Amino acid sequence: LENNDIKIDDFSMPNVAPVTSTTGTFNYTRGQDGFEDVNAFFHMSEFKTYIDSLGFSAIPGAQVSVDVHALSNADQSYYTPSEQKIYMGEGGVDDAEDADVVIHEFGHSLVSGAAANTNRISERAGMEEAICDYFAITWSLHFSGNQRGRVFNWDGHNAFWNGRSAVSTKDYQTLSFNSNIYAHTDLMASCLLEIRDNTNRQVADRVILEALFTLQNNSTYADFARMVINADDVLYSGANFQ
Repeated sequence: LENNDIKIDDFSMPNVAPVTSTTGTFNYTRGQDGFEDVNAFFHMSEFKTYIDSLGFSAIPGAQVSVDVHALSNADQSYYTPSEQKIYMGEGGVDDAEDADVVIHEFGHSLVSGAAANTNRISERAGMEEAICDYFAITWSLHFSGNQRGRVFNWDGHNAFWNGRSAVSTKDYQTLSFNSNIYAHTDLMASCLLEIRDNTNRQVADRVILEALFTLQNNSTYADFARMVINADDVLYSGANFQ
């Protein structure tokens, strides 16, 4: 399970070798380790093909290695820009079973590739989480409109953890971004999803991807709103400004 963009690998405990096939057929049930390998590889590869079709083949810029049985079975996942690796835990629900988690983590590689050498500090950190939540949701909506307001609707929203939301009525002017970076991801994710709802999938994704290239260390939610407007101006001569 490897191509120019994605490689299923084993670099974190527990040591579970990636599944292989001599026939090109990978057929597993959810209870088998190979299911997570194939699910992650499929969604990341298909998503990258879609990103390329929008004109963004330059990001993330290198092959991303993915360990779907990682972190000693912790209930978490993350992307490391310095290594260009995605670690996916198996605590609670196996993270690689949920396409939202898979695409969210790959989304970090896209942001890193577009906004190279920028740091995730303060509001900028939470904003990146929200952008990656948006990528996860819009990809899921390509397959099904079920639970459209929920992020990680298989891995979360259960006894293990609450997941996140893409529905919000929060007022940006009243919020503080000095503590939990995940506290207000719903605000940005819901705004980006509204852009998709009022244009279409391809337009929204292109505009948001284009905006990533102007992110800075200390970018705020308001800054990114302006970046999205500028991206629409570049790509569509401002046709979607409203």
